[in-house]
Amino acid sequence: TVQRPAVDPKLFDFVVDPNAAQTGAKVGKTIQSAFKAIPEKSAKRFYVFIKNGVYNERLTLPATKQNVTFIGESRDGVIIQNSGNPAVEIYGKHIYFENLTFKATNNPDVTLYNIAIYAEGEQNIYKNVRFLGHQDTQRTGGDRHYMKDCEIHGTIDFIYGSGNVFYDECYIYLEKRNKMML
Repeated sequence: TVQRPAVDPKLFDFVVDPNAAQTGAKVGKTIQSAFKAIPEKSAKRFYVFIKNGVYNERLTLPATKQNVTFIGESRDGVIIQNSGNPAVEIYGKHIYFENLTFKATNNPDVTLYNIAIYAEGEQNIYKNVRFLGHQDTQRTGGDRHYMKDCEIHGTIDFIYGSGNVFYDECYIYLEKRNKMML
């Protein structure tokens, strides 16, 4: 018989840990620190692991950041939230997200729009990702997004935009409208 080839485990290029004792070139306490660590216009894939925690950050991943994989410790444990509109903007291409929650925390009684993510870029993949918002939860632009086993929660007009999106075994939840929408 032929001996089985050895498989080298892939180490992450950057780890986000809100409880990290030390931070540096490979470890940070915020998602923003990971965004800063990603090389510009890289052809090589950059891997980021995000430990469980609630990350209150308004984030923008520019188009110059591409070929990035973000893996969360667990979908319900990694919550990226903010009251900015949108809470998260993604302009890079060839971005992969897995096991995360994007949450817009605007007060729906005060703010009409509640965008959890504005996904531009192209050929981006979302697997086991949850999107929580009110109106306009998920906005897409750019081209060719793929969503697998995702959840999208909202109340009105909460999935929109000009991007081409393929939803594969995703759940869409129409939540109860608030007082403002009556």
